[in-house]
Amino acid sequence: MGRRACVLRVALTIRIQAAAVACACAAALVASVETPQHAADAASQAWPAFVLVAGLLIIGALAAEDGFFAFAGSRIGLLPGSGRRLIVILLLFEACVTAVLNLDTAVVFLTPVLVHAARHRGLDEEPFLYGAVFIANSASLLLPGSNLT
Repeated sequence: MGRRACVLRVALTIRIQAAAVACACAAALVASVETPQHAADAASQAWPAFVLVAGLLIIGALAAEDGFFAFAGSRIGLLPGSGRRLIVILLLFEACVTAVLNLDTAVVFLTPVLVHAARHRGLDEEPFLYGAVFIANSASLLLPGSNLT
């Protein structure tokens, strides 16, 4: 892909994102004007979960930018044994993290590590990626307030 095509693609992506944010803001404004009590009730229920996920994503983005996930994945990729052994160990670890912390934390922080471990070993990333998501969902059933996604 040429430089010009890449620049145009980024500009289009930014415009689409801006349009999506504008639509969401307009919908929220209409909802709050039409039924202010319902909007207030919804905001009071959703706010703590939104703050948690937003905080996790910000921390995850900073960790990715600093190369933490790539470093951790490359170190874990050095574990001895086959690719099957590696994925089993990592998915068991993810299940434990999900059960102890929560689904969001496991998905945001461990999925990139699993993908980097697969890349380090030269393995197909898809089993690691899908396995991470499915195990996190399944292990969240062990939580009192499980939230399958």
